[in-house]
Amino acid sequence: MTLLRKLSVSALVVLLVSAFTVPLFSQVNVTFRVNMATNNDTLNAGHFVQMRGQHTGSFPGGENITWGSDSDLVLANDGGDYWSLTIQMNPQDTLYYKFWAGFDANTGTSGSGWENGFVKGPLGWDTRTFICGDTDSTLAMQYYHDDAGEVDQYWRPFEVKADTVAIWFRVNMAGLTKKEQFDPAANGPLGIRGDGGTSAGAIDWGTSKVLLSREGEGDFWSGAAYIPKDSLNVGDVQQYKFFVENKHADGPDWESVDNRTFPYSDAVVNLTMDTTLAWNYFDNEPPATVDPVDGNVVFRVAVEALEKTNLFSRTVGDSIIIKGPKGWGDAEALRMDYNPVLNEYTANVPFKLIIGEVVSYKYFVKWDSSRVDSNSANYFGGQFTTPGDLGQGWEEPGVTGGGNRTFTFEGIAQQFLPGDFGRDNQYFDSLLPEGVLTEPITVTFNVNMTLASDVVENPNNELFRPGTDSCWIAIDTPMWRQTQGFASADEAHYALTDEDGDGIYSGTYELVVPTFFSVPYVVGYSTDSGPVTNGGGFEKGRRYYQFIPPASFNADGSPVFPAEYNFPTVDWTLNNLHVEDPPVITSVSAEEDNFLPARFTLEQNYPNPFNPETTVKYSLAKSADVKINVYNSIGQLVKVLVRQKQSSGSYTITWSGKDQYGRIAPSGIYFVKMVAGKFQAVKKMTLLK
Repeated sequence: MTLLRKLSVSALVVLLVSAFTVPLFSQVNVTFRVNMATNNDTLNAGHFVQMRGQHTGSFPGGENITWGSDSDLVLANDGGDYWSLTIQMNPQDTLYYKFWAGFDANTGTSGSGWENGFVKGPLGWDTRTFICGDTDSTLAMQYYHDDAGEVDQYWRPFEVKADTVAIWFRVNMAGLTKKEQFDPAANGPLGIRGDGGTSAGAIDWGTSKVLLSREGEGDFWSGAAYIPKDSLNVGDVQQYKFFVENKHADGPDWESVDNRTFPYSDAVVNLTMDTTLAWNYFDNEPPATVDPVDGNVVFRVAVEALEKTNLFSRTVGDSIIIKGPKGWGDAEALRMDYNPVLNEYTANVPFKLIIGEVVSYKYFVKWDSSRVDSNSANYFGGQFTTPGDLGQGWEEPGVTGGGNRTFTFEGIAQQFLPGDFGRDNQYFDSLLPEGVLTEPITVTFNVNMTLASDVVENPNNELFRPGTDSCWIAIDTPMWRQTQGFASADEAHYALTDEDGDGIYSGTYELVVPTFFSVPYVVGYSTDSGPVTNGGGFEKGRRYYQFIPPASFNADGSPVFPAEYNFPTVDWTLNNLHVEDPPVITSVSAEEDNFLPARFTLEQNYPNPFNPETTVKYSLAKSADVKINVYNSIGQLVKVLVRQKQSSGSYTITWSGKDQYGRIAPSGIYFVKMVAGKFQAVKKMTLLK
């Protein structure tokens, strides 16, 4: 008798059903992404993007989607114009939806907040449609549709061309229009001009090869450049400016600001093949007739790297202040308070400004006076020997290439500033705590000096004479100089030589540790009339920034830096000096074969923003006493989530949005902090009501 005949009727039914149905517990993760650059109003990270609609099944996580404001599907800002949301769905379920955008959960952009028409889908409505497959998926980028007419749900504001990278530019001319220095009908179109070498001639300083069109009847102009992909190098920085093609008699043609820049990242060149640039006002000039509004900006900066190198100690009286937003002098400086929960300095500063106004700032170390007292145990020595030297506490953040930090004022109750290098936190000097070098290391600097001898590239200085003039690396940032024990900026030089006459000048030196994995510098050379030094100014490109990457990683993900490192060669240029992208300096270990976590982790809560509850996942590599608490934006304890010893493994905890006494917490920013043994981590959460 065959095997089939031996089976009972009930068993046969089970086999047949299993063959044609989706297995139980087969829900998959689906990530939706939307680019809000095409919204005719301007959204920022403090605003609100939501998916509204209906679907044919139910979400395994219990979320609810409706066509109203009570839909649970709220997206998180990923930086700039990009928003995303990951949800669990069941295979074969169908989701019909549109994106809704608002300045908050109740005030829509462009009036209603709704997208306009799409090509009609299965329901006969102009909705977006997604049918869930059997595996985890990330949907292609979708663009908010804010104009009339029907489009496909995966439309883009520019063409998709084979073997090219599309860069979408956008500028607001309201500032010049209000001053009657620009008439859209007479003075348009707008052009993009910039470095043709980086863009393979797609952009040019001499002529506008990229023209921007006016969006409807408003003040925005936009358009795309198409760069041949095979001409691009990941990490290259594109320089450009906006240009008025038919200038007004009383208005400018060129922008007067420093060259605008953006990098060609690996994701843009090799993955997305396009990007949208955050819009700017022409000349960074907002319309002066717009009334200023009230809003608060939350500054947060960590100084752990300075503490590890003995450059900062709050116990002896060192502190952090902010200069720039209210003025650059000591009298206008903003005080920061130490937050022991977050182990950082914070300040919640009120402003009354025009929405969209760009504010420059830097953090500043205010050292205690005992630092220059040779009889004090706190005495620095080295370059900090007089009270005047305490004024060298300026930060030179690597994230801006040493230039000023900036933020665009949003006019909201709590505007949090983006972290450095894609992290949650800002760090003084952009010095990451994992980037402190503690073991001896020898580095070699390499500079191509040929352009310093070229009158076209170096028109305003005496030219460099190979074989006659000397040249050197000059360290002009106080923190890095202090780690190396230089008594003054004039002594902070590393000589370079060209032994083989190829124009590449090099120098090998052993660094004093502890010091930092980021090395900022300029290049100087001698002439008969005195030294010439490149760089300068206050914007990105005022000095070179190069980074020492890890050679390997420890089991816990911490970096192991090499004993020797040869920096890539940089070209001498007069200004706009090359700033490298930092390397990854922490490693996320994979799960081990026994399915136990290989490291301690605290994941971002989901959903975020949330209402009324959110889920936090965390992992323990080994047994530990675990504390997980929720704090408000000023570091006050709101809720204890976990306080017990737990075995190694992965865990999930839910916060219902209530405080320790069962009261509903107000809308705002909260922090969930995890401490497990020596491991500590903090994630920011947003509760929206």
